[in-house]
Amino acid sequence: MLRSAMSRRAIFQAMTLVLLPSALPWTDGGGAPEPEPQDVSPVLMQAICAHCVAFSQVRRLAREMASGAKGQSPSTASPEALSSAVETERRLWASLVSYKTRNEAERHDKAAYVLGLR
Repeated sequence: MLRSAMSRRAIFQAMTLVLLPSALPWTDGGGAPEPEPQDVSPVLMQAICAHCVAFSQVRRLAREMASGAKGQSPSTASPEALSSAVETERRLWASLVSYKTRNEAERHDKAAYVLGLR
């Protein structure tokens, strides 16, 4: 899933820069200076990373339980572990979605991650 999120982000960035150059504030054709780079808050980056780890954990536990149910290999995952992982993922997702962005860079990164997963 993470691979598709990255490729969607790359496609989105390429489309924005190639197809919509007139929509960018610094591309007025007159050689206007580029805007100051905007920083993405470490808090937002940590929230995205924490959710990504939790999401991966849920997927891993679900795969383990599914393979154990099919008799392929003994499952080390318990329903309680999966339930706990799902609850953690939901809590982190809610925290990420409710995060108030400060600038365009944060809005872009948050949207790219959210849209890449759901």
